[in-house]
Amino acid sequence: MTRLLFILPLMFITFSAMADEAIDARTLHQQYCQRCHDDSIYTRPDTIIFSYSALVKRVHFCESMAGAGWSEQQLNAVIDYLNQRFYHYKH
Repeated sequence: MTRLLFILPLMFITFSAMADEAIDARTLHQQYCQRCHDDSIYTRPDTIIFSYSALVKRVHFCESMAGAGWSEQQLNAVIDYLNQRFYHYKH
């Protein structure tokens, strides 16, 4: 019983920390990317994004220009969000 009283609070703290780390890429996209453009930039005929690596480079560039200060996890989340929603490149 004593062990259970010790383990339960630790589990709660761990799960709470994991929930805090969940990244909402859609919200990041709305807050930063859509300051400069809407979603039509991803579907325009004269796209400059022809591969997953080009998408990665462009998101890094745009994040820098927007001064977002995203972590690597946030960058990856937004890249994955854009890829799943618009590009569908394999990586």
